[in-house]
Amino acid sequence: MRHLCVRAIALLGILCFLVVGPAAAQTDENKSLDEVNKELSNPISSIWALQLQENTYWLNKPDRNVVNLQFQPVLPLALTDDWNLITRPVFQVMNSTPYVNETGHLHRVTGFGDTILAMMLSPSPKVAGPWLLAAGPSFIFPTATNSRLGQNKWQLGPAGVFGYLGDKWLAGVFPQQWFSVGGNGSNTVSQMNIQYFFVYLPPRVGYRYVAEHARELVRKQERQHGYVSYQSEYQRSD
Repeated sequence: MRHLCVRAIALLGILCFLVVGPAAAQTDENKSLDEVNKELSNPISSIWALQLQENTYWLNKPDRNVVNLQFQPVLPLALTDDWNLITRPVFQVMNSTPYVNETGHLHRVTGFGDTILAMMLSPSPKVAGPWLLAAGPSFIFPTATNSRLGQNKWQLGPAGVFGYLGDKWLAGVFPQQWFSVGGNGSNTVSQMNIQYFFVYLPPRVGYRYVAEHARELVRKQERQHGYVSYQSEYQRSD
């Protein structure tokens, strides 16, 4: 099982190199760095993004902590000039809560967890302006490789995003609700996940090379000393 997880993580890394490059090329070259940062922080942005997130759940003892690694791509598709389809799958590699095995020792199970898939329809900024709006269904598929790593239930429910995009900040919430509709799990499942986000982009201070001043220094050194000392000077600019 460990070899399987290692291969899966390696495959995800290869996908990052294969997809991020073309996705980055799709962004406008004229976009500022702040605009790109806002797009990457936006859960319903118009550019492709690949994210890895590790969650550590601290329980009452260190040897009982639970680690969860999530691969979360954001895959938007422009349906028209005014509407986008946002696809957000979540693939999980999990380390189970320790349990006492038949020999009386604590044991863990490592493998793949359930897969989450949210598909939301979102208006473009031409329609919604600075508001971040999206709505659609969300699913949980029982893909866990061990019963301790998932709920063994087919689940579905609504999902949505509501937020605001300012000049230097963005904020909003991304709720998802699931209800079990089938599966071999013994319990009926009803669960909600709410992710809130707030990003502030402070003013950047840039440094630019002062070419005219540098050339004047070169000419001055040549006149005074007959040689040039190669140094770069920078002027701070906002």
